Amino acid sequence: MEETYEQTFTLRCQQDKEVVVTRGILLLSPVFRDMLEVGNASAIESQIPSGSSQPVGKKRKTTSDQDEDTIPEDTIPVDDDAESMRLMFNLLENHKEPVKLDDHPVARLKNLVTLADKYDLALVPRLLMQVLWDGVEKSDKSAFKVYQVAVALRHVALARYAVYRFGKTERPEKFSWAVIQELDLEAYSSLTKAVARRYPPGNQEKFDWRMVEPEFMFPT
Repeated sequence: MEETYEQTFTLRCQQDKEVVVTRGILLLSPVFRDMLEVGNASAIESQIPSGSSQPVGKKRKTTSDQDEDTIPEDTIPVDDDAESMRLMFNLLENHKEPVKLDDHPVARLKNLVTLADKYDLALVPRLLMQVLWDGVEKSDKSAFKVYQVAVALRHVALARYAVYRFGKTERPEKFSWAVIQELDLEAYSSLTKAVARRYPPGNQEKFDWRMVEPEFMFPT
């Protein structure tokens, strides 16, 4: 098959879900580039982290019988969440489909940071940042979601601005257990400490997240 930037490959992800992506996008990643350029099963196997499915071209047994089957050459098994991978490639394709924060849970947005590191795609966090900055003002709920991802990215300016945009979000001590579980420890403790600095015990001022924002900081 002729190798072109528009040639498509199928990534076989967790739960056998598939994501189709072009060769041109895969080549942005040194990890995928090595897989494609070397072009042999042993080299590809060494590039895929442990726990993944079998590499391209490697023979495997079918579950129905003992006949050997070979994964197609245009299929790359990876041990990653399909929706996270699809979102990552969508960002790299310059928002081929509009990226809406409401369509993606916090865990998936955070997972982009992990995938970017795994596949050596430094551009992905920067593209994600653009989406977060664009979405932080849409609603209190969006700001809360952006805050959580900003903490994962260790981006203090974005985290502070998200806090500023919390609007009518409850004070941390009134968060439900479900919300506390959704936040990681650092995100929750950073909020509570910022609130405590601005509104120490006995302070009778009306609570306002905009006043909390200057007090926000990451633990040292």
